[in-house]
Amino acid sequence: MPAETFLVAFHDGYWRVNFDGQWYGAYPNRSAAQRATVVIAKAGDYLPTRVVVRNVDGSEEVVWDPDQDQAPVDERRARSITQ
Repeated sequence: MPAETFLVAFHDGYWRVNFDGQWYGAYPNRSAAQRATVVIAKAGDYLPTRVVVRNVDGSEEVVWDPDQDQAPVDERRARSITQ
């Protein structure tokens, strides 16, 4: 079964969340949007679900995927920086 995706991206002057073609929220920064989206993805009935961030340069990274690393987002980011 393909994963549903929450996309966090800078859109219309804010960090926002796109799910199923609709934009939601207006967060002041990437971190706030990312944290809120992971909480929503974990709490929802959209299984399997993953959270992808599209950076302002257009690159994308998966920040949460229940089928992959279960480490919290911030811990995983710290691990990837130190490796």
